[in-house]
Amino acid sequence: ELYGVGARRIGVLSLPPIGCVPVQRTLNGGIARGCSDFANQAAQIYNSKLQSVVDSLSKEFPDSRFVYFDIYNPLNSLIQNPPQYGFEVADKGCCGTGNLEVSILCNRLEDAATCPDA
Repeated sequence: ELYGVGARRIGVLSLPPIGCVPVQRTLNGGIARGCSDFANQAAQIYNSKLQSVVDSLSKEFPDSRFVYFDIYNPLNSLIQNPPQYGFEVADKGCCGTGNLEVSILCNRLEDAATCPDA
């Protein structure tokens, strides 16, 4: 559809390390609230297939540019090494949003806030 309306430069984002989001850590990360390996592996498999599709689209539409943007690896690096990027905590959500830490789902939109230094 995008191509049909004239788009010729299209960027496609990979999935992030979804096994490291707070809800996955709480539900599937065990007592230490680690990242869910299963969810992260699923994201990596999906990303691999997505990258292949993006590559094939570039061949199918040679007058266009399709670019795959890997956000999985940079975000995973940030999560695994927060001090390297200026963060102190990377294994829980901001501002005390409960066990599952999904503020947008359990608070009114106007009450869902980020930390002051975000």
